Amino acid sequence: MLGLLAAAEYARAASPAPTAQVYAALTATIRQTPGARPLMPGSRHAGIASFTHDRLPPERIRDALADDGLNTWVGVGAHTPLYLAAAGIERFVRTSVHHYNSLADIEAFGRSLRRVCAA
Repeated sequence: MLGLLAAAEYARAASPAPTAQVYAALTATIRQTPGARPLMPGSRHAGIASFTHDRLPPERIRDALADDGLNTWVGVGAHTPLYLAAAGIERFVRTSVHHYNSLADIEAFGRSLRRVCAA
């Protein structure tokens, strides 16, 4: 109960950018990154963005972004067998936006992602 109360108070005090706007910036950043291939099927999204890179393994991207204080995950294609596994994708980078993220956060993500992918 205390954790739920703390989360509600945190959310009430935050003044976030609209999540749809921040998510659109995140997906545009991924699309504009050389070598990145977005993996976001469908037309309705819940703030999660996944991608692969033409030459870098997901673990390398995740680790380099973590060095810059950014959290991403390595996803496994078998966890979404109807889309990713069927497309032959074994591993990918997964990131997402939350109510507390801002456009400045996405700009920082983009700078870091471009640096990592240019290396």
